[in-house]
Amino acid sequence: GDGSPSGDTGQNPGETLQPGDGNPSGDAGTQPGDGNSSGDAGTQPGDGNSSGDAGAQSDDQKKDGSASKKQSTAKKKIKKLQKTAPVIKRKYLRTRKKARLTFKIKGNFSVSAYYLYCSSRKKGDYRLVKKVKKPSVVVKVTKKRKYYKAAACVKQNGRKYKSKKSEVVICFQR
Repeated sequence: GDGSPSGDTGQNPGETLQPGDGNPSGDAGTQPGDGNSSGDAGTQPGDGNSSGDAGAQSDDQKKDGSASKKQSTAKKKIKKLQKTAPVIKRKYLRTRKKARLTFKIKGNFSVSAYYLYCSSRKKGDYRLVKKVKKPSVVVKVTKKRKYYKAAACVKQNGRKYKSKKSEVVICFQR
């Protein structure tokens, strides 16, 4: 008898139900997280209002921005690695039956391993002979000339990236 349509919607007088605001069951404004503006705005978790979540969203956007910035710097670092070659230095040990090869790479790379390649000809095919985690390795020296090259390996996001191969180093007994 008060002039309102039959069936109580649970709304305050003077409020209108916007399309998509309420739930179709007819009890608008009674459940938390339903996305409408009932009484205590911003207090229900996940209610869709922007009053409590605005600061968190901007923090997330800042985090996403820094994450994408980190990814772009990581990609640049990987490209730089792929253009950079390590330097090999050779030092014969006392008996001259062995030689120590030390590897260095310019730049701030966290190298996980070095790949050592060997060939019997200077411009021949180089085969992978050792994978070493330390920046030096000892190789046997024979009367036959052996040519060595090295490449640095960096692990990032579960993938391996290799540098260019180094200049050639010769090892042989005189």
